[in-house]
Amino acid sequence: ASAELAQRLFDAGNISELQLKQEQAAASTARIDAAHARAESLSTRLALNTLLGLSGPEAQWRSGDRLPLPVPKEDDPEALLQLAREHNLELQAARRQLDIATDALGLARGLRWLGCAELEFERERETGGEGKRGPGLALELPIFHQQQARMGRARGEVDAARAALAQADLAIEHGVRLGSQRVQELAKVVATYRDALVPQRETIVQRSQQEYNFMLIGAFELISAKLEEYDAYQGYLEAVRDYWLARVDLMRAVGRTLPSDATIRERTPDLQDILSPPDDGGTDHSMHGGH
Repeated sequence: ASAELAQRLFDAGNISELQLKQEQAAASTARIDAAHARAESLSTRLALNTLLGLSGPEAQWRSGDRLPLPVPKEDDPEALLQLAREHNLELQAARRQLDIATDALGLARGLRWLGCAELEFERERETGGEGKRGPGLALELPIFHQQQARMGRARGEVDAARAALAQADLAIEHGVRLGSQRVQELAKVVATYRDALVPQRETIVQRSQQEYNFMLIGAFELISAKLEEYDAYQGYLEAVRDYWLARVDLMRAVGRTLPSDATIRERTPDLQDILSPPDDGGTDHSMHGGH
């Protein structure tokens, strides 16, 4: 819109060629950004369809364009850590591996005094032609060889399993604490957009419109203020997206859905809400008043 306005003003002799090219260059940059966004969207959709095994009409699904807002109160990190120690699959697998290694060590201890045993069946023929046959048994007495190597290997496997469990527990603790802190910080970013930057940008557009009506600023200054308002909305939506991606990572670390998911209620505005001008020509705070 700014480039089209600049072209009309240039044709009327009201702006220089430099101003025209600056606006046209900005428009070309916007078209390039839009093309990159469409290409990324198609690539992401294809990757998701590949993961889901969808093709044909099934691949033409449509997603919602409104994300849930951050929950009113985040979960306590200590409570999440307790849940993680109960539900995290990696931690459960490490515990199971330690149990198996411990059982193997106990079995090796119980059988260490039993050496190798061989059962055989012998058959002999005497000189007079009479045949003899019968069973035989060979036992290894553990006088010098007492299965030291087997016992050492079993103890080593127990130590390794115990160390792997400790490492998994530490990784889970750090992951949950870091993930919880990251979620809380991103929730603050969303709140700053919602409560400060977006209303400020809306007020700037409203005041710029008033100054433009009194011919105190030009049309390009008004358009620039509107673009910055759109940038604030985009940053707000991206902050909400990053918040939920962080919650997904935290949910993976915990190994189950987070308790605070039950408090999800409101959602972000959709694209049409953002692009539609307010009916009264003033600042429309309804889009972020409930966020």
